Amino acid sequence: MSTIQFDFDSIKQRILTNLSSKSEWANFANYGVTDCLIDGIVQEMAYQMQYNEYLTYENWWTKARNKSSLLVQSAVHGYVVPRKQGAIGNLIVSTDENFENSYGTDIIIPKYFQFSGNDIFFVSDKAYNFSASENYVKIGCKQGEAKSVKFLAMGNLYEEKFIEDADVDNSMYDLYVNGIAWERVDSLFECEPTDKVYELVTKSDLSGVTIKFGNNIYGQKLMINDVVEFKYIATKGADGNIYSSGIITNVETQAFDINGKPVKLYVKNESSLIGGKDYPTIDEIRQLSPRVYQAGNRASSTEDYETLIKQFAYISKVNVWGAYEINKDNGYDPWTFIPSSENVVHLALLDSIYNNLTDDEKNQVIEDIHSKNDPTDIVQFETVEKIPLIFDVNAVVLNSSYVLSQVRSDIETTLVDNYSIENMNFNENIYESDFIRLIDEVNGVDHHTSYIYSEKTCETNPNAPKIFQFNIPLYPISNTKTACYIKEKGEDDDTYQLFATVDSNGYLISANTDVWDISGSIIYLSTGNVSIKFNNADFDTTKEYVVKVRYGLTTNNIILKTRKDILMYKESTIKVSYE
Repeated sequence: MSTIQFDFDSIKQRILTNLSSKSEWANFANYGVTDCLIDGIVQEMAYQMQYNEYLTYENWWTKARNKSSLLVQSAVHGYVVPRKQGAIGNLIVSTDENFENSYGTDIIIPKYFQFSGNDIFFVSDKAYNFSASENYVKIGCKQGEAKSVKFLAMGNLYEEKFIEDADVDNSMYDLYVNGIAWERVDSLFECEPTDKVYELVTKSDLSGVTIKFGNNIYGQKLMINDVVEFKYIATKGADGNIYSSGIITNVETQAFDINGKPVKLYVKNESSLIGGKDYPTIDEIRQLSPRVYQAGNRASSTEDYETLIKQFAYISKVNVWGAYEINKDNGYDPWTFIPSSENVVHLALLDSIYNNLTDDEKNQVIEDIHSKNDPTDIVQFETVEKIPLIFDVNAVVLNSSYVLSQVRSDIETTLVDNYSIENMNFNENIYESDFIRLIDEVNGVDHHTSYIYSEKTCETNPNAPKIFQFNIPLYPISNTKTACYIKEKGEDDDTYQLFATVDSNGYLISANTDVWDISGSIIYLSTGNVSIKFNNADFDTTKEYVVKVRYGLTTNNIILKTRKDILMYKESTIKVSYE
């Protein structure tokens, strides 16, 4: 049996066939006005069928193509879509252009004080006191442009106000009623009648947020003509990340000292400002929302833990495992009893700027999951090892119609976009065929020879200042792609000196035996264990040093060895030339 088609031609043909079977049709001709009328009716029917098909797809969780379709349904799951998140970091602020002299009077830098650079705005994340005696002050900042919406309350029960701005930051905002700060809550129905609280709900089409107030039973109700002010930042999300120093140089807000006198400020960023995120993709929503429902706001499995923690705005990367996964990693029966691992939940987490968690952040995680996990669970935080990747690319460009500098820039952008820590995940490996293909596909590249290196550093141990022992996380290691360097701690990286290469058995070969006596030092190529000893009698043990091993593997497949490791782009050396 053939399938009935609902395109324009099929619908029209069926109508004409049906009409021609009727005796009345003989009095009409199939042309002119009659034909135009039939075409108009058929076109509308075809449009209706297309729209019905579209709605069918959009109501099918696995087929929907619009975020709004999923987000309307995700409320049933209890999933709350995170909005854009602004990049964070630190800015250096001074009253002196050279950042070397103090002002002599205290200056208050309020929250939402604005700075900018390259058309990207940052604001201070809280109020800071710039002391009279300080040459400069370091302040925390967040990417976004300060905004404020004021309105008079109508005095309605469950009053609502829609803020039409798709860029409202996920976590930096404040609401005041008649100048008094109110608190955001997840649900008004958990609040007392006098609680000064509100809900903040993201619209399902991501066009903005709705502020909801109480009814004097569940949260305090607004009174007529109450003055409400909602302060927030409009963020660029991932587009607001800054990876270079010296970008933020403009002060956008007028500063005053404690006497009310205007003060001119100068600003700079000495490090990257990152952590900016966009709204989750449709595939991320499709995957995470049902898992939130399945977790049921509880943590009874590693997947539950991961689902819950992924919703914490201050966490960027999550990996969770327990005894089951440890058994699998070691090739045991997954249900083998390991006394030391029972009830232990291992958490490998990075904060919003991709650093290991501070003690305060760890305590916050414990607090946020305390009411949801089994009281017998033992939460153990693992120190994440961020394994740096150094790409060495030698590319030949098709012909002189391609500008070498542009091809080089495109290769670098491709590597950053694919392998920066923002875009890498735990348990994600890199295979040679994938990264070779990525460079092959860069416009203008004819062919190339490329390798991936990594590096590991170790600092002086005060108890054994001549001995450096550590583990390289990736192996097997290629001795021909490995070299050892040393510098004084605190010095710039360009002061590293080569002190050894490696032979085929892993033993270190001194780059200058008159300077570096490292006999007996070895890198175990098959396991990554490193043992370096400086035997020089004149080795200065009063100084602190950093030893760096830059290494390549015997294969360009980069395979992680433990669940707490994550790969990340660090730098690249890219050479481009014509044949």
